[in-house]
Amino acid sequence: MHAELLKSIPLSGTYPEVQFDVGINSTWVKFLDANYDEWCGVFGGGNSNYSCVEFSENSEQAFVVSAGQGYLVDIEERTLRYKTDLDDLTLIANKRHRV
Repeated sequence: MHAELLKSIPLSGTYPEVQFDVGINSTWVKFLDANYDEWCGVFGGGNSNYSCVEFSENSEQAFVVSAGQGYLVDIEERTLRYKTDLDDLTLIANKRHRV
């Protein structure tokens, strides 16, 4: 399993895309599932400029913060498990996943 924030939007059709939320400050995250299939999740945003993604290589889930809004994603099923009520989150994350 893998997840990484993308600094730019990929060319349309490069990866399958799943839109989890709509927002002005959308965050794009590229995921790699257990079958080595790559896909992108598109996340709306909250009320900050902070975005990051955290995941465990032994888990099927990733936690995405998109402009302060939090999302728990099932990487295998490509589904949203939970969206936080707060939209100004900051997560202390591993530097390799921050943008």
